[in-house]
Amino acid sequence: MTNSIFKGSALTRVLKLGLIFWIRKQCKEISELSIDINKIKIGLNNFRISQIMLSASFINFKDILINNINLEATDLILRLDLKKPIKNSITIDENFKIKANILFDQEDLITTIKSNQWFSLKNWIQVNLLENKPISKIIIKNKQLIFILKDKINNKSTEKYFSIKAKNGKLFFNQDGILAEHYLPIEESIYINQANIENELLSIHISSNIRT
Repeated sequence: MTNSIFKGSALTRVLKLGLIFWIRKQCKEISELSIDINKIKIGLNNFRISQIMLSASFINFKDILINNINLEATDLILRLDLKKPIKNSITIDENFKIKANILFDQEDLITTIKSNQWFSLKNWIQVNLLENKPISKIIIKNKQLIFILKDKINNKSTEKYFSIKAKNGKLFFNQDGILAEHYLPIEESIYINQANIENELLSIHISSNIRT
């Protein structure tokens, strides 16, 4: 048997505050965090939430820097332990679904790629896209990703231009003047619906099933 909770109720506010603390714990940094909870039902020792809408800016999630995110999560099951402090009171059971629009600026990209956590990503880009040359800088301009490569021996810089697209759930890179394309290997649970570059930002639309 389940009972619905009104959106503006005190219990909804407690769940929202607990979720905000839970989200902040998952990130090294997050700003301008806002969430909206819809359609809550009380189950047996848990709460079933049909939909959560989240927006945030300037995020560091596992050393992935994100300029902005708008996210929808559906089919969540939460447990609330009122014996614990509110910042530790929420746990999420089972799996849930997300859809998100994620924006990256050029500083987000180069900082992420150069982090120790994502050495494998940098290595993949250099080997598969850049003829194994080190990345000095990334520029987002004219709907393209521009990789600046520095030759330390000759002290010269070269540029390589790439367009991006989403196809069959994957992110593809196409270099100017070259027919071959490369897709970025990512977790199979992440499906890339759309990818484009607008206003000097890389925009990625994804959907995924999250396992807790």
